Amino acid sequence: MANRHHEGRKLCKITRWSQFVAMATAHLTGHSSLRDVVSNISAQVAKLYHLGAVVVI
Repeated sequence: MANRHHEGRKLCKITRWSQFVAMATAHLTGHSSLRDVVSNISAQVAKLYHLGAVVVI
């Protein structure tokens, strides 16, 4: 469905592991808004690399 309706930028694909790491980080840090989660993950890129999470921002 995303491929059929997508227009504009290239589709970003995220692995299940990276999504799990992002959601676990958000849950453990207590962030509830998407903006807070994105800013927190952006600040922790070096640490997430060691977990094997691919971060594309």
